[in-house]
Amino acid sequence: MSCLFLRRWLTANVCICILFVSGICRAIPHHTNMNEGDTDMKDILGSGDDPSLKQDNIISNTGRDLLKMAQTDTDSIGGGLQCGTTRIVGGHVTEAHWPWQAELYVKKTGRHLCGGTLIGREHVLTAAHCFDSYDTAEVMVRLGSRSRTLEESSVQTYPIACSHGHKRYRRETNYDYDIVLLKLKTAAAEATPARGVQLTEHVAPACLPIRREFGADAKCVVTGWGYTSFRSLLLGRLPSELREATVPLISAKTCRNAYGFTLTSRMVCAGHMHGERRPDTCKGDSGGPLVCQSQDGRWKLWGVTSWGGNQFCSQSPTDPAPGVYTRVDKFVNWIEKKMSAKRCFK
Repeated sequence: MSCLFLRRWLTANVCICILFVSGICRAIPHHTNMNEGDTDMKDILGSGDDPSLKQDNIISNTGRDLLKMAQTDTDSIGGGLQCGTTRIVGGHVTEAHWPWQAELYVKKTGRHLCGGTLIGREHVLTAAHCFDSYDTAEVMVRLGSRSRTLEESSVQTYPIACSHGHKRYRRETNYDYDIVLLKLKTAAAEATPARGVQLTEHVAPACLPIRREFGADAKCVVTGWGYTSFRSLLLGRLPSELREATVPLISAKTCRNAYGFTLTSRMVCAGHMHGERRPDTCKGDSGGPLVCQSQDGRWKLWGVTSWGGNQFCSQSPTDPAPGVYTRVDKFVNWIEKKMSAKRCFK
């Protein structure tokens, strides 16, 4: 991810090549060869089967207890559009459980780049560092997918019309303000006067949170197609199926024990500081959602996957290395302002 942690690592490790492949940020390196599947990892169907995935490591940990339907349906995003709802049938999570999950991929090669979150009819929120090496014109956005390798009738694909990056984001620093709002290039549907994506059980937005809505120890869920183990990282094998994991939020005070003052007030940590097997996000999960369930049952986008100290996607890192996410509640006003803006940059 960044050179901040790399220097320290370089002095103590021999596998220098791996360091650059799996740096601190969660985006896929520009040069990585991405083969499919990881025979070493248990297959976890993350679009709503087994919530064992966080980070790329979206490794072990179940979250079925979190998958509860809201009894009310009051929140909406413009035009009565419902957000943050999931569908559960007969006690089993449907394949469309995380309908706001987006995938960013390179248009020319089709390679996976980052995750993202649909937050309206035309907008996807992701991490700014996903575009450190790519222009928005080189990237496509895929919605409604759980598999990166199978053809799915639920999939919708859109180019990026323009983007709103935060003016304070600097790739050379500690990934503060690691957030960018993408506006999709969509056409008005015949049956819908408004432009935007087609809303289905597989494609629907997550809700934006209110300030300080969730605190330490709240159980939240991360989803993504990132690397799931050191072996998968070494071999360049991303999972073909979307994965998920349940992770608790960590207080800033506790997380600073791992990262010191690199952590800012615009970041939030999630995961476990200690333990034998710790689900976490990793390379390839960048930009993806960290969602928490509100009291009324709706899922709110609390974080955007940004960085972390688990550089090798280890399921059992020796040191505390929880995932770090851009804290969305700190940017809600900025997001809403940019969503309503008449112009944005390509």
